[in-house]
Formats: sequence, structure tokens, C-alpha cells
Amino acid sequence: MDAAEVRRALGEPARVEHVESAAAKGSRYERWIFADRVVVLLDGKVVDVAP
Repeated sequence: MDAAEVRRALGEPARVEHVESAAAKGSRYERWIFADRVVVLLDGKVVDVAP
């Protein structure tokens, strides 16, 4: 799933955090915080979803 699909399914996140990746030097994760979950994206693709 990519960022556009997440927006269509869940709407706009309440907050977006940018986090440096320790595993992939020079890469940054995005954490999209919703009321009931957190979606983590890397390079625009979902890599994790947490309640």
C-alpha cells in the first residue's frame, strides 16, 4: 500500500512525524498518526501499522 492509498482509506492523519532511519542510512521514515493507529511509511510505502 502506498501513501495515496492510505489517504483514500483513512483520510488525512492528525499528525506526521519524520524520523531518521537507523537501518537505512540517509533514509527517513514518516509516521502518520491517526486517532486509532500509527502508519509507518518508507519511501512512500507502508512498512508497519500499529494500533
